[in-house]
Amino acid sequence: IQPPLYYFLLHFWIALAGDSEFALRFLSLCFGVLTIPLMFATARRLFNRNVAFIAAVLAMLSPLYVWYSQEARMYTLITFLLLLSSYALLRALQPSPLPSPFRGEGVWWLAFALANIAAIYTHYFAFVVIAFQITFYVLRFSRPTFIRALISFITILAAFLPWLPFVITRLGQDVSYWRGAL
Repeated sequence: IQPPLYYFLLHFWIALAGDSEFALRFLSLCFGVLTIPLMFATARRLFNRNVAFIAAVLAMLSPLYVWYSQEARMYTLITFLLLLSSYALLRALQPSPLPSPFRGEGVWWLAFALANIAAIYTHYFAFVVIAFQITFYVLRFSRPTFIRALISFITILAAFLPWLPFVITRLGQDVSYWRGAL
């Protein structure tokens, strides 16, 4: 039902760690734990150190997030990837005091695109966050970054096109995902 990236990673994880219940759930735990410092870094970039600390603690103690960090499901991976792409977007849009060749904005746009491509191959919810990221970019429009942003967003969409026929076929087969009029 969902895109294949998490299950692909899980396949290789099983080869490394085995297929015990603990091993299967540990992959989700890894992404859950990695999300906490990433939450801190993202919140610090948006606000300040105090807000970042509170955000990281809330992520660490969130019952829903603790629950999904214990399940062999893709939810902690999608959270990590979307937070990573949002962090990369913030870094790409931040003006750098360094001269142009040393700014590294291109690296952040690449990280943004790759994290979002991985996210759309993890869960369809990623498109909601990508729509928000587009809105965020448009509201903070910066002409020098327009071409890089456009290339990144087009690359993300183009990377999903090979999976689109499967999604359309799946929607036709499983009516529980498409119940008619919205």
